Amino acid sequence: MKLDDSAPDGRFQKILGRPVAGRKLAKPSGLYQLVVRHGAMAYVSGHAPKIDGTLAVAGKVGDDIDFPKAQEAARLCVVQCLLSLRREIGSLDHVERVIKLVGFVNVAPGFLRLPAVVDGASALLHEVFGNVIGQHARSSMGVAELPDGAAVVIELVLALRDDLNGAAISP
Repeated sequence: MKLDDSAPDGRFQKILGRPVAGRKLAKPSGLYQLVVRHGAMAYVSGHAPKIDGTLAVAGKVGDDIDFPKAQEAARLCVVQCLLSLRREIGSLDHVERVIKLVGFVNVAPGFLRLPAVVDGASALLHEVFGNVIGQHARSSMGVAELPDGAAVVIELVLALRDDLNGAAISP
């Protein structure tokens, strides 16, 4: 089956380079949900840069992790966020707008290029959703530590199309 790469879900699957069905999806590591829907909003919990369930980028940006690797880590975080969202709503085509991205960067003292690291995450949202739907508000914060030593953690807030409003919420 040919993917429709003119729509967000098709573009995302093309970027992934292999079927979503072949990927190990994230699981909560505590007493929370990865995605919570409320009305037409979806709140995606913080996701680390994992590939098939394994942390791919750990360490301190500006020390163990160089700038290009940090941007790639931010991008991987968004991949994980979108995989979790897709599992919840069925297709990324149901996203009306990316509202906000919050990026946490595990930084060495003196590293100040936080917004540029998180640009890796923002760029992927623009690739998947385009420059209108994918344009979002954003916060980038440097932190001393992240869970499991992750280099970056990203969380998202998205508005969903009306056709999903009130649809069944998965447990």
